[in-house]
Amino acid sequence: MVAAPVKHGLVGEAHAALLRLAMSHLIAAPARKLATELHDAWQRSPFVLGICGDVASRTTLINELCATELIDPSSQLARPVIHVRRGQVSRCRGLRDDGSVLEIALPARRPDTPLRGRAESQRQEVSQRAITVQDAEAKIPALVRRRPRAWMFWLWPIRWLLARTQRATVAAWNVAAAELRESEQLLETFDRKVADHDAHERSVRERHAARLREATLACRELVVEIDHGPLPGGIEVLEIAVGSRVPPEVDAVLMAESDGVYARTADTAVRIGDAAEMIAALPTLLGDARAARLVRRVRHELGSILTGLETERLRVEQGFVERIAAIEARRLADPAAFADSQLARVRPQIASSVNTVIEHAAVHLGAELKQLGNEWIASIANTTSNDELKQSVSQIDEQAPASVQRIAEEVRLLVAGGAGGIVHDLVRGLVTLLADQGLSEADVYAPRSGALPLLDMLPSLVGSASNLSGGESWLAGLFRSFETRRTDIHGKAVARLAHLEEIASAELLDIEPRLHAMISDALSTELGEALARHDAALVTLLTNERYAIAGARGALLPLERTLGDGERACDQILDGLARLEAEAPAAAIAARAAG
Repeated sequence: MVAAPVKHGLVGEAHAALLRLAMSHLIAAPARKLATELHDAWQRSPFVLGICGDVASRTTLINELCATELIDPSSQLARPVIHVRRGQVSRCRGLRDDGSVLEIALPARRPDTPLRGRAESQRQEVSQRAITVQDAEAKIPALVRRRPRAWMFWLWPIRWLLARTQRATVAAWNVAAAELRESEQLLETFDRKVADHDAHERSVRERHAARLREATLACRELVVEIDHGPLPGGIEVLEIAVGSRVPPEVDAVLMAESDGVYARTADTAVRIGDAAEMIAALPTLLGDARAARLVRRVRHELGSILTGLETERLRVEQGFVERIAAIEARRLADPAAFADSQLARVRPQIASSVNTVIEHAAVHLGAELKQLGNEWIASIANTTSNDELKQSVSQIDEQAPASVQRIAEEVRLLVAGGAGGIVHDLVRGLVTLLADQGLSEADVYAPRSGALPLLDMLPSLVGSASNLSGGESWLAGLFRSFETRRTDIHGKAVARLAHLEEIASAELLDIEPRLHAMISDALSTELGEALARHDAALVTLLTNERYAIAGARGALLPLERTLGDGERACDQILDGLARLEAEAPAAAIAARAAG
């Protein structure tokens, strides 16, 4: 009786492949775990065969395995699911629906009667004596062996003569024939006694099987241990009822049908043979089926591990792509359009700020001219004689151009400073939009090293004189009083200052368009430089990021090598499975049926 194999080439190949993969630290633990599980699952004993099919066919096959009619195949009564395995003694253990256990002893296998051996020896002796009779008979002439008919009178003398000459041969023939008849009678006696013994044994087993069937009617599972019969050692047979789930310990599932046993799936069937042929094929079939199931499971779990590694690799690669894309996303698709849109956005602020600057300049201009006028009027008012008046007027006429020039310069500086402040404030807001996601403001903004150019403005004030002493002859002055002249000069001073303030205010308003244009040009220049610095900073950032990614990608090399080794191991396992399916299709189908 052949037992199931203890080694299998496909299992060995898969185990060796897993141990090679375990050398990579990335999957060392799961690969070793898979290798250990594969080894332990293959070494698990016994091999388990699942039998399904219709009840009658299953019952007939189980009776063949038990070497007795344990259950009546034609019975329509409900019966327990049967589990058959070899044991030291023949017995049954029934599990009832209420949880109790029924122990039933099967009749022990009694030693065979010695008459069977004697009958076989006697059968051989009969065969030898029959050959001896045939040899002796062949030496006797046919006329001596068989008497001629009565009317063949001419043959009788010849027969008598031949019988006289062949007396010794005829005597030996008769003795051999007598011994053959005696041996045949003795063999008939032995066969009758052996048949009586077998009938008695069969009657005992049938009576015990009947009691067993009656006792197990309330059982839902029956475990049968047999110490004899054709079932190979190390193999258990588990009956699987229709619609039941296949237990995980089952290595293969075969279908019992009326014309034989099949390995069958939904779309494929291979006939194993009758019960005897199936039993003879069980050791090899179960070994191949378990190997196919285990290696297929290893391939699936190894594929899951490799899928996790590939997912991690793709995640890292996607991270690299996203890092580059995040920097590229900061690049402006159309810098010119961006600059135009930003300048258009701040134009209202430029106009408002320019108005504010001009208002501040006008206030300063008015205040300075007023102070200058107060000085003039005070100087005139403090005179007490024509000479002092003349000296005061001369002093005012002499100092007026410088004073007015100073006021004009102060206003120009005030306007220029205000324009510079406008540019500074607005350009900071513009470049802030560029300084984002890893770029500092210093990367895109550099403060202006110089102030804005001074505008030519207030031409009426530049080089302007008071002209308080002009317009009056010396002779006419002899006939006018001091008070009249001082009043007249006071009026001229007031009128002159009012005229300067009016003209200067008008000229100050005239610079608004030029000031607006100058600020816009300065902002455009600043923004253009900021855009250039922004682009240069992005180029530097991209270069640094690509260097960093190249270094990080080097860390992926062990992962990629492990993936390659894993894929080759999976291909090797698949090739082995394909070879097994081609060489043992029945085992492959039975393994698939087991799940």
